[in-house]
Amino acid sequence: MLLLTLGIFTRWAGLVSAGCMVVAAYAILQTKGVHRYWAQGGIEYLMFWGVASLAIAVDAVRKG
Repeated sequence: MLLLTLGIFTRWAGLVSAGCMVVAAYAILQTKGVHRYWAQGGIEYLMFWGVASLAIAVDAVRKG
């Protein structure tokens, strides 16, 4: 996330960050099951940051 904040290697940092969020969400689903609220172990927060990181990476690719 630091690289995304600084704008360094934005394409790769966004993809790595999104991948980490997917793995973390999968781990939470496997350990705690499906919950609807993030404070009870839901994955909404992780999915938000994963989608945001992916959007930043796609934007960086488009800008070249």
